[in-house]
Amino acid sequence: MTPAQVLSLIRDAAILLALAFVCYRIYEDGAQSVKSQDMTAVVAEIKSNAAKEDAWRLQSDQANAQRSKEISDLKANIDANKRPVIIVQPPAQSPGPDKLPVAAASTGTADTASGQVDIRPGINAFEDYYETALANCRDAIASWPQ
Repeated sequence: MTPAQVLSLIRDAAILLALAFVCYRIYEDGAQSVKSQDMTAVVAEIKSNAAKEDAWRLQSDQANAQRSKEISDLKANIDANKRPVIIVQPPAQSPGPDKLPVAAASTGTADTASGQVDIRPGINAFEDYYETALANCRDAIASWPQ
């Protein structure tokens, strides 16, 4: 065997090895590729998730609309209730060692001559604050994904 034939043999062996490696890589990539049935399952799951998200968005919109309605009804009911709530307090006395000072109501109108205090504004503010908070809680619960 001449040196040229030996070099040709080595070159052909290297080409065959490279060709075998390329064929092996193509075979392995084909085995690990995504199958069409997997893709159809993924597409179906994406459609299902989109439908769930649309349902959640609809629930959230309905909950927000209900909250807005409840708050507007609440404001109308509170504003409609104008009847005063009168608390009669004794006239303020100077504090002594055995007496505590009598404080007037913090909110409302006071008639100092008769000792009457109208606490309706305070009650309305209390109702407005806590009923709004409850409407917000009901909204959060109703808009939660189910």
